[in-house]
Amino acid sequence: MCTPKGELTDEAWEKKIMASEGNQQHIREAMIAIERNNQHNYWQALGKVECPEM
Repeated sequence: MCTPKGELTDEAWEKKIMASEGNQQHIREAMIAIERNNQHNYWQALGKVECPEM
């Protein structure tokens, strides 16, 4: 899991996370898992998200 360092707004942090196409795919997978009530796949998808450079 990624946590922002310093003073970033939620919107700025979201833009950093979503800048990567890979992260966009992993977030989509996590959202689908939640819709399907599949907690295992949700956490698995979130675990693949790469933290952006600060």
